[in-house]
Parts: sequence; structure tokens; C-alpha cells
Amino acid sequence: KNKILHTSLDDIKEKEGNIEALVLPNDDEEQKTADKTKLALESLLQNKIMKAKPTTLANANDNRKEEPTYIRYTPNPNAPGSNEATKERVIRMVEAQIDPMEP
Repeated sequence: KNKILHTSLDDIKEKEGNIEALVLPNDDEEQKTADKTKLALESLLQNKIMKAKPTTLANANDNRKEEPTYIRYTPNPNAPGSNEATKERVIRMVEAQIDPMEP
């Protein structure tokens, strides 16, 4: 399969080829081929660059970050571990960060 099998001496002997197929390309054909090659190489290079860049989160393009919210909290004095010196606490609530490596 997919092999050329030469069974006679005539198959091995040199044959006359098509002269038109061996002619060098003119300047226009050469430029077209160079442009196609350049575009193909740029495409491959861009793909490699995009694959090498770290992935970004969907919200990373959004420059608006939500400001933290501050909550005033009064702890239960009967709770275990409560400190009587602290009568009121201020808690800063921020959005949890998303791990980019998490599936």
C-alpha cells in the first residue's frame, strides 16, 4: 500500500518530463507564493503566542472593580472567645478571588 512497485526495466528508466512544469515562476507568482507563505507563518506564530499567554478571567477586561463593603457588627457577649473590650467590629466584605487554575 502507498508504495510504488517497479516491475520492469522501463519503469526505472528516465523519462522525458513536462518542460512547462520545470519552468521557474515569474515575479508575480513568486510574490503571491511569498505572501501566502508569510500569512501562513504569521498565523502559526500568532497561534503559538496566544497559547503561551496566560488565560485571563472573563471579568479581567472589565476595569470596574467593586468597592469593598463595610459592615458594622456587634458581637454576642455570651459567645465563646468573645472579648469584652470590643463592643463593636467593622468587617470589610470583598468579592472572593477566583482561582484561574481551578477547572
